[in-house]
Amino acid sequence: MRRIGSGITGFAALVAAAGLAAPSASATVDSVGIDPGNLVVDKAYTVSATLGGASIGQLVYFSDNGVQIGPPKIQSPPGHASISWRPMTTGQHVLTVSQGSENRSIVVQVSDAPFGSGSLGTGSAGS
Repeated sequence: MRRIGSGITGFAALVAAAGLAAPSASATVDSVGIDPGNLVVDKAYTVSATLGGASIGQLVYFSDNGVQIGPPKIQSPPGHASISWRPMTTGQHVLTVSQGSENRSIVVQVSDAPFGSGSLGTGSAGS
């Protein structure tokens, strides 16, 4: 009887371990995209991801050069997640989407905004 009990316990542990690993192993980040056009500092853009596999219910994380952008997102609609991103520096930015153990990145270049395209407010300096 003792052998049967330890065999069942070992089998249960194996099944539990396989069940815990399965969702993150089959979740995928299929693509990452951003609004088309020239990217400039201090302008908002939408970073979006297409997700697949057994990913429903898992949080989606967005980062810029390793720094998290906003709070984690929930897929809405299923298979898609997006976040607003406003680059504050020029140069290369690596935008990464992570879900479970899966990651996918894109590299974008951010430039200075063209002269005269910014907003100086509505003060009285020009009056």
